Amino acid sequence: SKAVVVAAVVAVVSLLALIAVERRRGDDAMLPLRLFGRAGFDVANTAAGTMNLGTLGTLFVLMLFLQLIQHREPLGAGLAIVALFAPLAVIAPFGGRLTSRIGARLPTAAGLLVAAAGLALLTLATPSSGYGTLLLAFLLWGIGLGLLTPAAVAAAIAAVPHDRAGLASAINNTARQAGGAIGIAVAGAIAGQPGNGPHFMRGFHVVALGSALFYVAAAVLALAFLPGALLRRAGRHRSPGGEREGSADTEPERQDSPRDTGSG
Repeated sequence: SKAVVVAAVVAVVSLLALIAVERRRGDDAMLPLRLFGRAGFDVANTAAGTMNLGTLGTLFVLMLFLQLIQHREPLGAGLAIVALFAPLAVIAPFGGRLTSRIGARLPTAAGLLVAAAGLALLTLATPSSGYGTLLLAFLLWGIGLGLLTPAAVAAAIAAVPHDRAGLASAINNTARQAGGAIGIAVAGAIAGQPGNGPHFMRGFHVVALGSALFYVAAAVLALAFLPGALLRRAGRHRSPGGEREGSADTEPERQDSPRDTGSG
């Protein structure tokens, strides 16, 4: 509609104006643009945005599927996805501890890939599917998010100087919210009206599979650019210079120093 087009134009113009103003302010800017030149920071925010883009977009269509296609009551649909969010609540604290020990690289990539597997399994759902068909998809999806959520935040914070940690966390959160808003809009447009059952089911499957593919792509970026256990094996123990570079960019190196001092 015309209103949507006008709103989109206003949003783009506002964004360009913000970038111009912040560029002139340099280090005194509310949003220092130089932070986005750091590969680890960019990939951490990409992973966070992709997480919510795929999760909230698919979740929006999933709830329509459960209520309007499978004819569950709202309470029943809500209870059905407890299997998705319970693993997230339980695993996230352990995911944070794992990230502090080995870095964000493997938890981020593993979380994205496990969640991608769960999302891909949703393509097996049909109007007559029993809950067992959905359960494994929900569990894998939730486990992946539990690993991914703390790792993505930690990676963003570790990629910037200590005095920018709060700003990095805020940007990471903004990336998640923006990704979620875009995901819901795109998923709804792809799936269409639930009243058109066959078309909606095709759209639902496309949304789930597309989200899974985005997660896999983000996992590849995480493996390539985020610091962590594989990077440490490759060079940090053998190269003092490499270890010093890692200590500037990763949380694990910040954790290693107190341990080494204590053992001495």
